[in-house]
Amino acid sequence: MEVFDKIRADLIPDYISKLKLSARVDENVLLNVAKKQLDNGKFNDAALMIVRYKFQEHFDLRSLMMKLVDLNKIETAKMLIADDDELKILLIKSLSNNENCKKAAQLIKDFHLNEADFPEVKERLMKKGIRYYLGRNLYKKKNHKEYLSLDRIEDLISGFKQMLGYLVEDLQHNKKPNEAKGIMMRNNVENYIRPEVKEKLMAYEYD
Repeated sequence: MEVFDKIRADLIPDYISKLKLSARVDENVLLNVAKKQLDNGKFNDAALMIVRYKFQEHFDLRSLMMKLVDLNKIETAKMLIADDDELKILLIKSLSNNENCKKAAQLIKDFHLNEADFPEVKERLMKKGIRYYLGRNLYKKKNHKEYLSLDRIEDLISGFKQMLGYLVEDLQHNKKPNEAKGIMMRNNVENYIRPEVKEKLMAYEYD
């Protein structure tokens, strides 16, 4: 039925019900609608149809999931692969970048997976947190309510060796070797810093 081409996927069940089309619209009709949506690049609509009518076995879910990731339709992707443990892991890993690491972390919780199996997500989140704190030091004036001194940042993450290591690396990257070396020495985080950064800081004369 061509009329379905003009209706959003999430509205099709209501349309069928209100117009009493159930006798005329069988599973094959709906499956063909989903295939046509996919062919026409309506990836979110196709995925919603697949989820609603449980058509997963008829489609390449991995390919469609990645299309949804590109469109930032993460919730749809999550529903699409809800019963596929392998694709759950792939979905999380595809989001393990600076832009989407929070979404990846949320999916780990939603899928009841072990955070320890996704160290790259934890690392991205920690780095993102450090850059947020450091940004409040580097780009806010001291009288601004959001300003954070380096001493305060160091206190906030005291005891978290890896985060302190990231702070040292970011300070070095922002051409603040004196501050970087000071934090490195006070917190004994030499082994949590990339070798090339550590080498530069060890050669720097701290005052």
